[in-house]
Amino acid sequence: METEPVVSPQMWTALAIMLLLLLGGAVVSIMYSFKLHGRIVHQFRLLGEKFGIELEIPKATMGGLYRRNPTLYGRCRGHEMSIYPHGYGLDNTRQTDVAVRITTRASAKLHLTLAKRNLSGKLGQVGRLKEIKTGDVKFDEVFSLKSNDPEAALAIFNEEWRGKVMAEWPAEDSFLSLDKSILTHLKSGLPYEDKARLELEAMAEFCLDFSDNI
Repeated sequence: METEPVVSPQMWTALAIMLLLLLGGAVVSIMYSFKLHGRIVHQFRLLGEKFGIELEIPKATMGGLYRRNPTLYGRCRGHEMSIYPHGYGLDNTRQTDVAVRITTRASAKLHLTLAKRNLSGKLGQVGRLKEIKTGDVKFDEVFSLKSNDPEAALAIFNEEWRGKVMAEWPAEDSFLSLDKSILTHLKSGLPYEDKARLELEAMAEFCLDFSDNI
């Protein structure tokens, strides 16, 4: 008659250690996620105070374990304005960029995009739009401007605004679009620290000024 294999005490000990390590790793991951969430809430709260717009913190789910990132919305300088982490993938859960979205008085028919001439920057540009050369060699070497209305785009990106773009565009990858009278600026990275939040403030100020200009 065959005998059942006996699990040695050493094997039980090894299994217990593995389970403890897995549990410990899960706890550390959850605590780190909570820490990041607290940081971004703090930075968004400061942004809301800066621009006078309302902070919304979604209610935690899954017993408090799943916490969605905050958003900002309100009116600033006569424009509807929102600042939010931009999501990708299933249910927008992979949030790696932050967006500033502002209403403008531009024609709803006008569609344009602006990005630096690098692979990641141009990925967001719409292929069917026509690339436009401004005649400013330094600007055209760095930036790719596309639009369905070249004349209107050139009027917007005059010498003054080409200079502002060159001086104030974020160092990280970012992407500007105007579509259906809505200006959207996407910037790589989420603002967990003061430095990133101040860069986001500058980007929002730039977008507000730009919205006033179009």
